[in-house]
Amino acid sequence: MCDQANVRADDLEEATLELLKRELSKLMDKWDVKNQTKTKNDNLSNLEDEIKNMDIQIKKKMNASKALLETRDYYDTETFIQLNKEIQDEIKKLRVEKESLVRELERMENEKFIIDIDELKNNFKITESGNLEDVRKTFHKLLSEVVYEDKKITKLKMAYNL
Repeated sequence: MCDQANVRADDLEEATLELLKRELSKLMDKWDVKNQTKTKNDNLSNLEDEIKNMDIQIKKKMNASKALLETRDYYDTETFIQLNKEIQDEIKKLRVEKESLVRELERMENEKFIIDIDELKNNFKITESGNLEDVRKTFHKLLSEVVYEDKKITKLKMAYNL
């Protein structure tokens, strides 16, 4: 329940838009956002490549295990057991590494820190058109919380992290 007195929507939206523009301008000045986004996208791509590489290595080890089993007659029991154990240990190690990479990839994908800079700029071009519906859509994309107290915005929480 909100105990705040009624606030005119257009006053709140105008104040929110101005504050949002100032905050984003500070961020854009402070960081090279485009390069950070590219770096984060590259990191995701690198993780995906590493996971694919792990899959290939696991498949090769499994094929080696099958080949060892097919040539079992050429080895004495002790040697066969030792070779098979080494291959199985390597497969387990690769699977553990792959699981770790998959968890890291999921964590990175779940975070909302990868921003399409062009889309962000386009959103602000839309807000300058004055179309109320477009401004509200932009707010929903960029903001997760706005706190308004004593006739001013006291908190503006973005829907993503940089």
